[in-house]
Amino acid sequence: MKRKDLVLNSYFVIGLIVLILNDFYLKYEYGNFVTGKLSDFAGLLIFQCSWLQLFPNRENQFLL
Repeated sequence: MKRKDLVLNSYFVIGLIVLILNDFYLKYEYGNFVTGKLSDFAGLLIFQCSWLQLFPNRENQFLL
């Protein structure tokens, strides 16, 4: 996988949309346990894609 594809892949884009939607809307409208965990999981997914962008030789150690 090319380095540019890691940031433009569907996992990263969906995770980013979910994180932004959750942080700016869902937490204020429906602030509960689920919105907190949704932020955690979306943030971890984005972190993994960003980490692979920074260190491409470590790609075989992650699940993407």
